[in-house]
Amino acid sequence: MRCLLVNPVSNGSLLARYLISRGVTCDAVIELDKVAKMGAVSEARQSDFDGSLYERIYRSEDDASSAEDVSYDAVIAGSENGVATAERLAQHFGLPGNDPDTTLYRTDKAVMQEVLRAAGLQSATTRRVFKGDDVVAIAAALGGYPIILKPAASAGSEGVVLCTTPKELLTAWAAIDWGAFSPTWHDNDSFVLQSYLEGPEFCVDLVAKDGLFAVSAISRYIRCGELAACEFPFVKAFKIPCPIETPTSQKLAAYAKSCAEVLAVREGPLHLEAIFTSNGPVLVEVGARLHGTQLPSFLRHSYQHDLLEQVFEAYFKRDLPLSDAVFTTPIVQRYVVATKEGHFKGLTPSIEQELKKLDTCLANVISIPNGSIFPRTESLFDVPVQGFFGGGEIGQIWRDVLAHQDLIGDLFHEALALEDQTEKLGAIHQKLICPTALAPISEKPNDHAAL
Repeated sequence: MRCLLVNPVSNGSLLARYLISRGVTCDAVIELDKVAKMGAVSEARQSDFDGSLYERIYRSEDDASSAEDVSYDAVIAGSENGVATAERLAQHFGLPGNDPDTTLYRTDKAVMQEVLRAAGLQSATTRRVFKGDDVVAIAAALGGYPIILKPAASAGSEGVVLCTTPKELLTAWAAIDWGAFSPTWHDNDSFVLQSYLEGPEFCVDLVAKDGLFAVSAISRYIRCGELAACEFPFVKAFKIPCPIETPTSQKLAAYAKSCAEVLAVREGPLHLEAIFTSNGPVLVEVGARLHGTQLPSFLRHSYQHDLLEQVFEAYFKRDLPLSDAVFTTPIVQRYVVATKEGHFKGLTPSIEQELKKLDTCLANVISIPNGSIFPRTESLFDVPVQGFFGGGEIGQIWRDVLAHQDLIGDLFHEALALEDQTEKLGAIHQKLICPTALAPISEKPNDHAAL
């Protein structure tokens, strides 16, 4: 078994390590010249790529496509940056993949909403805007405020702004760095205005094989704006995996599968973010690749037949039927949110020892090297640390989350007052894992989700 991973820079070579553990030989296409253009995140992204894992490394799509002495069983996108190239290479090698002629369905925020609307699925009112447009007039035509302004091609909440007045919209518009090279390796030459959606945000992970879908995970995001006043309310504070069989999850899964079908997803992993409005789920965006961060590795603590196992079977055990994951244990992913730039000197031995005492702390994943400058957290690209918690009862998980913040929060100028929120968060978590959970539908936090 042999695969080609395309630009695997979003989760620390996680997928390559897993596939190698299952007996798959991995090669890679990695365009480090583009990674180096990513500004503040370039150093961290380059360190995400471990060249020792790969037998062959191609520096461009052309180099990979011209290889004649190797045969692949799969071509897999290793990040949002690799989706389009992976689809073209899969077609070139005659392997299962999504149609390159429909790549924009899955990568462009305006196009994906247009496709859903044309198919009769619930979608967010969206309009593409360019530098010379009268953005205030366009916002008025879309229904007014609040309204979301964000890049047409982005990820991780990068560049997303909530505007509640024409003045705020003009301020955000004036701050756009037109033509800048984004973390998803696109020139920011167009943005989208999108209607405000009210309700909790969920993420549905699916794996596709030959146009059929298995549910891998369904998770509830808790955003900073739900916990306290925050300059960047869309930044995620927590992610909570949920059982797949609850009524809320079943509605989300059905909607996600319908979206995936009309967005022409036929092969591989994808994750879809949606707001559960009073009228049901509405798409924010879809990513036609493995979920970023280290979460895929930790989902095995929460589900049997988890996401990574499903990905392996979809590509390398194609004779096996698809089957959904099964929820077993509650876990929480915590994102440390830095309120301002700082200098990370590393964790002291005493802090490391105290972290080891947290019974439910599965891992403390630091995304920046010791001695580095970390930026203010404005998107998931800027999250300096992720904590993963599970293996205990919900009350203990959230007590350990609070202890985790007490131990390292000051190192990153974290300001979320979790000591006042853990009881509320624990109650939300308990409702989410209850088989009759309907509470998330009625919750209406006063902000919009966009990732």
